[in-house]
Amino acid sequence: MEAQAKTWGDNLAKRMVEVLYDEEANLFRDVLVETGEKLSIITPANFVPLLAEVPIAEEKAQAMIQTYLLDSTKLFGSVPFPSVAYDEPTYVPAKPGKPHDLTWRGPTWMPMAWMMLEVLRKYEFDTERQRAADRLYELMIQDGELHELFNSQTGEGIGIPQLGWTAAI
Repeated sequence: MEAQAKTWGDNLAKRMVEVLYDEEANLFRDVLVETGEKLSIITPANFVPLLAEVPIAEEKAQAMIQTYLLDSTKLFGSVPFPSVAYDEPTYVPAKPGKPHDLTWRGPTWMPMAWMMLEVLRKYEFDTERQRAADRLYELMIQDGELHELFNSQTGEGIGIPQLGWTAAI
């Protein structure tokens, strides 16, 4: 049973590379199921396959992280890991009182931020991981509550306070 699960996982990881990996950009992409079109938008989701033991060279994974995840104009700004890269045309940080209109276009979600910290840990970007973790911790402490999401410009907590998945992180 364990061997079967490993084979299934290896096949899935290989398939992720085949379907989601954009070799030219050295980045995993979201793909439209209907057409197979790879989307150009940059989000933390582009790095989740790196947690799945995908079969790409470690130097490619490290270059991907360095180029996109650790770039302050993309995902490593003063509030790390917004739901859409800072330099994307669709980026808009959520505003108090209206966070659900824009939840997938810019705020920082702690569960996704935690996954990005895990990507940094896995690929041994220890200094950068600590800097990001410190920034995220500080904004939660300054806000005083564990909100559903945080404004990626100001660090202000928005959305539902004391939400379970943020508290779990």
